[in-house]
Amino acid sequence: MRSVDCGRRIVKGFNGSDEPIIFPAKVGEYRKLKLENKNQKWKVEISNIGRYFVGDLAEKESYCDISNTEESKIHLETKILTLSALALIGGHGPVITSLPIDQFDQADDLAKLLKGIYTVKLNEEVKPVLIADITFVPESVGIFYNEAIQENGLDVALEGKIRVIDIGSKTINYLTMEDYQYIAKESGTLQDLGCIQFDNANVEKEIYLKKAKSELIKRVPGWKESDIILCGGGGALKFRNELQKVFPLIRIVKNSVTANVIGNYKVVKLWQSESGK
Repeated sequence: MRSVDCGRRIVKGFNGSDEPIIFPAKVGEYRKLKLENKNQKWKVEISNIGRYFVGDLAEKESYCDISNTEESKIHLETKILTLSALALIGGHGPVITSLPIDQFDQADDLAKLLKGIYTVKLNEEVKPVLIADITFVPESVGIFYNEAIQENGLDVALEGKIRVIDIGSKTINYLTMEDYQYIAKESGTLQDLGCIQFDNANVEKEIYLKKAKSELIKRVPGWKESDIILCGGGGALKFRNELQKVFPLIRIVKNSVTANVIGNYKVVKLWQSESGK
């Protein structure tokens, strides 16, 4: 299995054995460089799609971005970044990826976009990439299960009702788990409250988080100050000090940036073992 988390700012990939990989979620037009550094990386050529700069090279050298400005992830950029990540991490078998909770009904459309047999040339290495089976996991679920799944089984301390806040670049996903089951009516996505919007808002971090908290209280029935909250995503580190003030019982998860991509891998393995696959 291979797990990819294609965020708005950072792409994460995990194959279950090596350390997760991360690179900037950037795609730009390809061009012949007048000056080329030794061992220049991040040129990608994908069969039947095209040639691009991705990651660091796209940030530094592309004049024109192939960027997704829409809320939906059904976009060419998602496909290029996902294939680049899969070429980097290697492995074979089903692909695991995620969608925001409020966009989870778009899973079939994203599957149609991604599935296929590709030849990917990345960093001068040519690799076949097959995407035949895809398992979708709602964003934030990986954060919960990366904490819950331990070597000796599920962490009993995370039984009962647990809230999860996943602070991304453009959104905040919120998830409620109770005895390892989703509570759908208490889960969703806050659009336009992620790190990018904060960077453009010119307000203090604590004030920004209080705005997010007021939205959560409106949307989540029975939200209490005494709720246990797990927090991950890139924003968990950005707002670390202020989160503790606004949410008294919040816990920043370990490896918060890569928690989703690792946790998604772990929970799909758990589901497979439970179903006997």
